[in-house]
Amino acid sequence: MRRLALLSGLWVSVLIAGEGSREQGATITVPGGGTKEDAGFDLFPVGKPWRDVRLPRYDEKDRLTSIMHSEILTREARQLLQMEGLTLAMFEPDRTLSLRLKTAKGIYDLATKELKTRTKTFIEHPRFDMQGDSLIFDTGSGKGKLNGNVEMVIYASSLEKLQPPGGMPGQ
Repeated sequence: MRRLALLSGLWVSVLIAGEGSREQGATITVPGGGTKEDAGFDLFPVGKPWRDVRLPRYDEKDRLTSIMHSEILTREARQLLQMEGLTLAMFEPDRTLSLRLKTAKGIYDLATKELKTRTKTFIEHPRFDMQGDSLIFDTGSGKGKLNGNVEMVIYASSLEKLQPPGGMPGQ
């Protein structure tokens, strides 16, 4: 399998070796060590900041599931990426946007696939908007927890859903 990724203004082709079935629990190794999920990250040396980095993620059918965009990305350790000016966009299988997350700073752990923030974090969804002081978000499951002063706005798809049975009071 071959993927192209835009890394710091350069198109990089990554050849992934040893494809195996996920149902069989196969670990997919890549040249230089690591797994399929962190294959492209060996291109980022530890400690060096990279600007305007977009990291796509694909499912087992090679459908785009998310794009993580960072204005500045620094690989802190083999499995930890520190990001500034972070936007995470998650997509449905038909490529419609299902969620957008924005924050000033975040740490992404490649091993656990968790994104952690300690700065105000905004989540936009077609049905609601949320913000909180920090976040722990599992990018694999799409579930997370906002902490601190959390605010949420829920959007109704029609006025009917907001009216109690029998109509509006005073009518």
